[in-house]
Amino acid sequence: MKGKTYRHVEQDRRYWRRRGNLKVRKARLTRKSFRWTGLLLFNALLIRAVWTACDRAVELACQAEEFHVANVSVVGVRQTPEAPLARELQPFLNASLLTLNLKEMAAAAERHPWVEQASVKRILPCGVRIRLKEREAAALFRDGDRVMVVDRTGFTHDTADLEHPGEFRGLPVLQGIEGTAGEERSRRLRLGLEALQALQGSYPAWSSHLATLDLARADRITVTSGNSAVRLFLDPDDVLMNFEQFLALRDQIHNRIGPVDYFDLRWKDRIALKPGRS
Repeated sequence: MKGKTYRHVEQDRRYWRRRGNLKVRKARLTRKSFRWTGLLLFNALLIRAVWTACDRAVELACQAEEFHVANVSVVGVRQTPEAPLARELQPFLNASLLTLNLKEMAAAAERHPWVEQASVKRILPCGVRIRLKEREAAALFRDGDRVMVVDRTGFTHDTADLEHPGEFRGLPVLQGIEGTAGEERSRRLRLGLEALQALQGSYPAWSSHLATLDLARADRITVTSGNSAVRLFLDPDDVLMNFEQFLALRDQIHNRIGPVDYFDLRWKDRIALKPGRS
């Protein structure tokens, strides 16, 4: 056993490392470590210098008068008055175009009640373009001496505070709202808008002549058209009930009966009417 062990050690001795080789290898690793550390430090300093130079260049560019906001163009404005919009945007004039906060500028434009949404875009070297989306007017109603316009979401605004109130004259008028306030006013406005949207969506040709929707009574919505004095009584819970049949039969009814004061469409599968005077 001893002889075998001795021969095994003698055979594997050629794989042992000499102490001199270990020292050379250690010195080589040390030099590599110093070299890589130097390269890393040099690159870090170089990146730091480039970053500082770029930061300084941007700072100087931001301070340059050539990049100060001087021109502001507004697209999509129609009813929004110019003066209050200009006051909201005034703080952003002469600011640097490079550091201008577009979201804050858009929010300033949206502070006017009739502006539903605004987006801002930089126009180099010193311009800004603001694109407005104004509210879409749906109907009018009276509030004392004021004529109010309401959009499809129920938002109301005094027409006197808008730029071209005369353009709203062709809109349907919601009646039976004057004298109400709070939740009751909101309920009647919502009821009128839902009825209006249902009629316009299903019968756009007929609805183009829609004049008034009277919401004063809880059991009916009274509708009149601009080209007829005949009143229509609609069910508040289903304004389209019997409307298809009414449009199909109205000419025959007029030919047989003559003038009609009103049509009552609130009864399921039945149309009631009251003859009128000629």
